Amino acid sequence: MPIKSFEELNKYLGSIPYISNGGCAIAALFQYLWLKENDKGADVKIVYLYNPHNIWKFANNEATLKGKEISYESCSHAVILYNDNHIDCSNENFNIEKDGYSKALEIDCPEFVVKTLNRRDEWNSMFDRDILVPKMEERIGIKINLCDN
Repeated sequence: MPIKSFEELNKYLGSIPYISNGGCAIAALFQYLWLKENDKGADVKIVYLYNPHNIWKFANNEATLKGKEISYESCSHAVILYNDNHIDCSNENFNIEKDGYSKALEIDCPEFVVKTLNRRDEWNSMFDRDILVPKMEERIGIKINLCDN
């Protein structure tokens, strides 16, 4: 049975093993797509966050989003920006600065996120995407179309 509310979606995503260890951008993509489909006109963006040691990934992704297509890189953590709040699947009011992220990249292009996710070796393998993503797609009722699923 498909998810009926944003709160239910976050509760479900937050219950998935290791979602914050390799699955955060997948969760953010599901949140983004669900809101775009169920809250017409929602002002929502996916936000890739970077620790100081990953600034080069920020620079590459920023340049790629601007059309230079350097490369598609992972991030340190991913959240969404919705109603002026940074939200991940386990924290309604996620505080970027408090958690030590030095750069944030706002993304309003789900295709870009999928391309970064398809660089499988870039993401933490603790999150078992082969098993979990198909289950998530079925439960949420949205396909995210990763090439390795």
